[in-house]
Amino acid sequence: MCGFIGCYLNNNVIIDDNNFYSILKTIAHRGPDNTGFKRYQINNKEILFGHQRLSIQDLNNSGNQPMESDNGRYSLIYNGEIYNNNDLRNQLNKDFHIKWYSNSDTETLLRLFENYEIDFVLNSINGMFAFSLFDRKLNRIIISRDRVGEKPLYVTSNRNYLGFASDLNPLKKLPNFNKNISKEALQLFLKLNYIPTPYSIYENSFKLYPGTYLEIRLDNYFFKEHKNFEAFCNDDSIKYREWWSFKKNKTLKISNINDEQVNIKNIENLLSKSVKRQLLSDVPVGAFLSGGVDSSLIVSNMQKFQKTNTYTIGYDFADYDESAAAKKIANILGTNHHEHICTKNDLLDLITELPSAFSEPFADSSQIPTMLISKIASRDMKVMLGGDGGDELFGGYNRYLIANNFWKYLKFIPFILRNNSDKILKYLPKSIIIFLLNFLNAKKYSLNFDLRMIDKIIKKIQFIKDENSYYNSMI
Repeated sequence: MCGFIGCYLNNNVIIDDNNFYSILKTIAHRGPDNTGFKRYQINNKEILFGHQRLSIQDLNNSGNQPMESDNGRYSLIYNGEIYNNNDLRNQLNKDFHIKWYSNSDTETLLRLFENYEIDFVLNSINGMFAFSLFDRKLNRIIISRDRVGEKPLYVTSNRNYLGFASDLNPLKKLPNFNKNISKEALQLFLKLNYIPTPYSIYENSFKLYPGTYLEIRLDNYFFKEHKNFEAFCNDDSIKYREWWSFKKNKTLKISNINDEQVNIKNIENLLSKSVKRQLLSDVPVGAFLSGGVDSSLIVSNMQKFQKTNTYTIGYDFADYDESAAAKKIANILGTNHHEHICTKNDLLDLITELPSAFSEPFADSSQIPTMLISKIASRDMKVMLGGDGGDELFGGYNRYLIANNFWKYLKFIPFILRNNSDKILKYLPKSIIIFLLNFLNAKKYSLNFDLRMIDKIIKKIQFIKDENSYYNSMI
């Protein structure tokens, strides 16, 4: 994890070196190994590029950023990791005579931009990333984000500057930053427990969509505020492009193989290949292990290629404690296992640090144990793999599995009955309701309904008008 900030300043705005370094300090925790800073003059205006580096590939100074091309045309600030770094270097060496100065994937990315068109470069990269590229020849800045938005990228604008960064915190330190709370973002946060793209918690700041890039043409850029992201993208000096999407990707092949064992083997090979690529590092790579299916699969694949350090936390006060299961899996797989049992005070002490890690509201309670185990693991490790995303990819949550099963019954109940379900069902014993739900579910998805869930279900049913509102009730 690294951090960066860039800004294009109007001619009436001055940010001196000391001020910019203080701005960079707000993301020093994202990259404590090196602080980099460059100024560029564009007519009577100025571009500032700043970077905080966490050294993963190539630990030498040659991998520091901002990184500039030999001919001075390009300057790059970047956060992420390119998993097919070696493959891309081999392709560059085959097509061009490249003189390399480092082993870093930052230089690989820079060399790609020197030699290929941007859409080709972005579609060639296998990895997670957010970056900003300054092209002196064409007087343009390009900012982009990876396919699924693993790495954050924010943009803001007003009469004084255009700013872009991997975190909201440094943007907030820019002069005259608009700190008015976005009412739309707040409503979405209360509904979803997070703020979706393209909104941010602030009125005039936005998140770039995954799989897209913005090209800002500096020669005719006019400094002003934009009310929303759509207005920003429709500015005459800005080109907005979706370079990848799941629906449009022509290289994806849908498998029609009905043989379960063949499908399992294919997924196993893909997962193993993915894990192997993510172990490409000049520093040790460990893993978070909860004992669940997702993290256990990741660690079992890591063990094919290295002896893995695994980390887990347990609780001395909670009913739900995964540490025993994690220890059992670690013993089976033969990892170097580290377990930390935390107290209530450990969690309470951590809460005040959360705003520094999450620069806008985020209501997933897992952020607390994740941050705690990250602090513990960081004593030994710089890079950790985990099982996040497995439930989303493979339908691991009960709500995913039961949604279609119950909709086929619910859609035949008139809305007037659903709307008055609290009045109707109160005359029916809850034990009968539980029996009916379990019967309809046929225990197909290992879900047993209980008294705790019934009141929530009855409340949700009242507001379900159609399939869309049913989906909203589930999320």
